[in-house]
Amino acid sequence: LKERRVIYFALGFLLPVQGHVLLLCLLSMWRGKRHVLLDSAKIAESVVEATVSCLVQTYAIIFRQSLATAPAMASIGLSYCSIGFAYASFDRSTARLMGMAGAIEKVDTRFVLVIICRTCEMASRILSLTIFQRVTRNEWYLGVYGGLTAYAADVLIMAVLLAYYQGYCYSNIRAVLTAPLQAFCYWSPLLEERTSHGIPASLYYSLRAVELVVLGLIAWLLAHHRAEGDDKHWLTGLDAMHADLSDDIVPVLGLAITTAGWVLFVPVVRLCFAERVMLQNARQTFAKEPFGPVARRL
Repeated sequence: LKERRVIYFALGFLLPVQGHVLLLCLLSMWRGKRHVLLDSAKIAESVVEATVSCLVQTYAIIFRQSLATAPAMASIGLSYCSIGFAYASFDRSTARLMGMAGAIEKVDTRFVLVIICRTCEMASRILSLTIFQRVTRNEWYLGVYGGLTAYAADVLIMAVLLAYYQGYCYSNIRAVLTAPLQAFCYWSPLLEERTSHGIPASLYYSLRAVELVVLGLIAWLLAHHRAEGDDKHWLTGLDAMHADLSDDIVPVLGLAITTAGWVLFVPVVRLCFAERVMLQNARQTFAKEPFGPVARRL
């Protein structure tokens, strides 16, 4: 216990200078096996850093078309892929998200499909919020907070659903605190048939599809654009949206492609490859350590 406290203190001390991964690698080499926090640290770093980078860069190129250069597009694309790989790692057997091993032990077709699903899901999520912000910016109802308002509403809905599915059903009320994270992405292994950390996958992705439709309808109702050459005439509806996004063809196409990607591939992965991961593990897996809260829920 004392050794564990010292390690946690050292990790917290080294975190600001990015030395925590080096410490975990050295501990893994010293013990002769991978440290349980090593994969978690790499996943958390990729998710947080890449998500913030994607949001800032996507917002910048949508509002400043001069910044939409080829290197900037390539950087954003790599960030999306990094996020997709990080979330796909939830399904790896070495990740042990909340103490539970994933279904994937080596790179195979399932892992590639999960990476595609996760990348498309996150790219569609970020692009939809930033494009909604662009279309509704400076409208009387939302001001300059269109994207933030949509995200806040999503967090509230997610908190209510988590309070029921995790708090009421499993007495895991602390899961509500993860609502800001789960509002961005499905926060459970995609290949786990049952829900381990959030709300059911079918409900989550149905909610995502409905949200995209609602955001589109709100943007259509609120969009206004001053007609070029006529200060007294305002464009509305689809005409206003087309005028607002006339210089953002690449982000709009990206939104259409990534949305179609997760709408197509997520049902394939869930219907064809999802399984009860705990039942597929070897008997020795259950003898290594006592069941944690997630294992008991599953």
